[in-house]
Amino acid sequence: MKKTWPAVSDSVPAICLWVFEAAREAGFSEREAERWVLAVEEVAINIVHYAYPDGTAGTIAVEIDLSASAMTVRIADSGRPFNPLAAPEPDIEASLAAREIGGLGIYLARKVVDHIHYERRDEENILALSKQLPKNVNNQ
Repeated sequence: MKKTWPAVSDSVPAICLWVFEAAREAGFSEREAERWVLAVEEVAINIVHYAYPDGTAGTIAVEIDLSASAMTVRIADSGRPFNPLAAPEPDIEASLAAREIGGLGIYLARKVVDHIHYERRDEENILALSKQLPKNVNNQ
């Protein structure tokens, strides 16, 4: 399944709802589906704010793949190249006053999915998030 939205803030709730519904249909609990939403929301917001500088119109394409054992969500944009996995980890032990603003999005995404992969292909940034399906799905 694949859908594309304009890369604007108003698109983020629709993207999140679509991923939430797909996660629930795949057998994830409501709590785990909400964790999927957290990860996807962080990525989508970063695309909206940083991928298309100077007001350039752009899109966010989201593809959801289900295998026998996992759900994978691929989020793509044709904005400026950026590998979020290369960004330094935030210092979560620092006091709030000492912390830099931002930088928690990809950190949070890493905490709620099993695997994240980035690639730049055909002038697109593609971030793939994967998580094993719950054990009770597909008689596992």
